[in-house]
Amino acid sequence: MNIRRLKSLLWFTVVLALALAGYTFWDIFQGKKAQRYEAKDPQYFEDLLFSEHDDRRTYQMGPTSYAEADYEQIWLARVDGSVPPRPEEELQRNQQRKEPEKPKAPPIDSVLEVGMLVWSVDPLNRLVAVEYVQDAPGLPADVSKLRRLHLTEGEPLKSPYDREPYNGRVVRIDPQEVVFHWGEGEVTVSPGLDSAGDGMPVDRVTFATTVDLSAEFDSWPEQTTRRDDGSFVVGSQDLEQFAGGGEALQQQLRARSITPTGGGRSFLELTEVEPGSMPSRFGFQTGDRILSVNGHPMSSMAEAIAWGKAHPNEPQYTVVWERAGKQQTTIVHAPSS
Repeated sequence: MNIRRLKSLLWFTVVLALALAGYTFWDIFQGKKAQRYEAKDPQYFEDLLFSEHDDRRTYQMGPTSYAEADYEQIWLARVDGSVPPRPEEELQRNQQRKEPEKPKAPPIDSVLEVGMLVWSVDPLNRLVAVEYVQDAPGLPADVSKLRRLHLTEGEPLKSPYDREPYNGRVVRIDPQEVVFHWGEGEVTVSPGLDSAGDGMPVDRVTFATTVDLSAEFDSWPEQTTRRDDGSFVVGSQDLEQFAGGGEALQQQLRARSITPTGGGRSFLELTEVEPGSMPSRFGFQTGDRILSVNGHPMSSMAEAIAWGKAHPNEPQYTVVWERAGKQQTTIVHAPSS
């Protein structure tokens, strides 16, 4: 096909389209001036609709909406037309049904024994030797080779004690104790200590008191005083505050329980020691850490108050505490009765 003829045809088509568009625009413009596009009155359309009918029937508009309960019947209806119970009713029914009780783990000492414990400052070097009891519940008969285990911190027990309901796992290895996750909580197991195997860890031993100052005083002093050897004599006024179950001491002793990030036993840290308060009279300051009293660890305020109520008549209290990383000891003398 000739290119020149094709170009001429395209130009002619474009010019024709422009001419038609211009004519359409001009017709609309003239129609707007002549008001040909004015909106019609509703009566015009009604007359047009009924122009070919002799009678105009009247009617009433029905409801435009229905009750929500009627809609719900349609939304929730089953294929057979029945309506299932409401979700609230189904929830109440499910709550009323008793869930089957989960099996509970037996006592851990009926399953395993701690034979040896290796403790190190580095948690990665800590190790505990565990042996399953011969007739341990749930233990298969063909696991004689797996009866003895060597576990580190965070390591689970071997099957089946690593699953429900036991969930056995080594949580922490202390110098003379092992803390296991067992069942839904934690339990502490110690290897056999002393020759009889029933000894207590050293940090739980309350050492016998060797000094009783009651004979040195005709009447016990009213004010708390510090002796030349650095120990303290608790005054009778402070003793009266102890006698109330520790409520007055709790108001003056503001502390929080802290667990070391690298593992180890929790301790109490004094968060606020006001001048003139009872802790300040014994030389304590804000930020001091109370580790133990008479060998008993102080891991929380509740434990400290409970221990104090259980030992109200000790003639001497040995407090091990820490300040700026340095461990110190304070001895407090009290009347023996």
